[in-house]
Amino acid sequence: MQEVILYGSRAKGTAMERSDIDIAVSGVDNFESLVEKVEELPTLFSVDLVNMDTCRNQLLLEDIRQYGREI
Repeated sequence: MQEVILYGSRAKGTAMERSDIDIAVSGVDNFESLVEKVEELPTLFSVDLVNMDTCRNQLLLEDIRQYGREI
């Protein structure tokens, strides 16, 4: 993995009590396997993953770059 970025409301500091966790990644060899592993984790919040290498939503990518926090 080259990058792991927290984005969305948790990165912006606007998260509500039940807000999900948004994570963007790049440089992942098997993104589907990563998604499966994350879905199996026992978490209190849902986790949404975005593969920045294949994402075609330019507005989302700009938001990730502007407000995201590398973790």
